[in-house]
Amino acid sequence: MGIAEENEFYSKLCVARIFRDAVEEKREKEINLSGVDKFSYNLATILARDREVVAVNLRALSDGCEISIAKNSVRPDKDREYVEKIKETLKNVSKDAPMSFKQACDVKLLNPDVVIQPILPWNGIVKKFLDHEKEYEGFMEECLKDPTIGRRLKRMYGGVDAELNCVSSNEMYLHAELNLLTSVMNHEEKRIFIAVSKKCCYLFELYIRYVQEIKGYNVAFSGSHKSLKKLCSRWKLPDTFKKEFTSYAQLELDRIIEYEIKWCTKPDSESECIEAYLNSPFYHNFKFKIR
Repeated sequence: MGIAEENEFYSKLCVARIFRDAVEEKREKEINLSGVDKFSYNLATILARDREVVAVNLRALSDGCEISIAKNSVRPDKDREYVEKIKETLKNVSKDAPMSFKQACDVKLLNPDVVIQPILPWNGIVKKFLDHEKEYEGFMEECLKDPTIGRRLKRMYGGVDAELNCVSSNEMYLHAELNLLTSVMNHEEKRIFIAVSKKCCYLFELYIRYVQEIKGYNVAFSGSHKSLKKLCSRWKLPDTFKKEFTSYAQLELDRIIEYEIKWCTKPDSESECIEAYLNSPFYHNFKFKIR
């Protein structure tokens, strides 16, 4: 995939994030898991520290098990201590495990994947969805009436004036659950389960839908939102299926931006507003069932 296409994806993600908040929701009820899946989820929850996100995949092997773990934070000096904590935790909870940890158990802690990504100017992205300069001026006037949007613009681009016409940068990281998923997809398992200590974001669920419907993978995970999903501006594309998924996901980002722009610019007809809403990906309540 070309650098230009990748830059445009990340830049549209940042624009969409200005409009859509990343809402954290508490889990309202116990997830219906059993066996290895339940143990993996309990382990992910135990290992999470503060606001850290931990993802766990457990594979039962004929002579033991393999536990792969990913987390969002970068703490190289703490990783050895962290792995030892994992092993100690496994001993403490082994009575609830679906297999005996007297057998060999290989614990793998994945390396985080973080990059500094150029972000194209805000106005260059937004103007692609508008017909002329005057329309952009009216759109910005409406946007800046919302103090929340103003704060987000300042945080993302450094200001709300000339800064919106400049290239900026953003630190992107591969979310723990996606880092883990793409690392175990080559195991040729009939079913992949990813246990996550917190709710997953919108783009991860979109990636799950993509690999399920387009690539034929059987993937389940424990952190699905039941309503509005988080949209994270620091979300990094995975290398696996990057080119295809970027095109797939960019259509959804386009719909978000188009819907929000039409909403801000006050469409002439009610039907136009309804059409924009129905085309918004947030109208669809993606539900991924544990299989």
